[in-house]
Amino acid sequence: MFGFGRDFGLRLAWDLLRRGMASAGLTNSVACGCGRPQHGGVNSEKSGPFIAAPRSPSIRPCVEITREGFEWALANAALSHYDRGLHTDRAQWSREVRESPVRVQWDPERSLRLAELPYRSLQVGLGGEAVPRYADEWTVTLSDVTATARAIKAHLDAGDDATAAAMLPPETPYPLPHDAAARVGAG
Repeated sequence: MFGFGRDFGLRLAWDLLRRGMASAGLTNSVACGCGRPQHGGVNSEKSGPFIAAPRSPSIRPCVEITREGFEWALANAALSHYDRGLHTDRAQWSREVRESPVRVQWDPERSLRLAELPYRSLQVGLGGEAVPRYADEWTVTLSDVTATARAIKAHLDAGDDATAAAMLPPETPYPLPHDAAARVGAG
């Protein structure tokens, strides 16, 4: 989940540290919570026409972005799948997908051992005008959390799940504005 950093920046390290730690091939996942207990986070990995973070096992970045930027992305997002509870019809959904610079989808959240948890994570893909905004306006800091990720993995490999879990950043609920929550199906 996102935690508030200075100036209400959003720490995007939770999923990076938690997801994929049980496997040797670590990913550049990032996460945040939407404020609902059943939803866990946001992930920067994406496919198709959207920009994907490179999968490098050598460096694990933690990206801190502004709250304003994150909420802009969600407010301008389209779900990657049709949901009859959110869309009047498939044509409306298709229009949103074509016109939106951001795609989102809900995926199962995972434990440190990659077991499915009873809530979901919001996967976010950036494209179009969202990419330069992310790079030039929203990014506050980049931090290398490689050593922490490797230490967590070492504790997991040694069977010390409690110590590994204690090394994760604390989760705090992220209160989404109503419009953004409704746009991504979190309301």
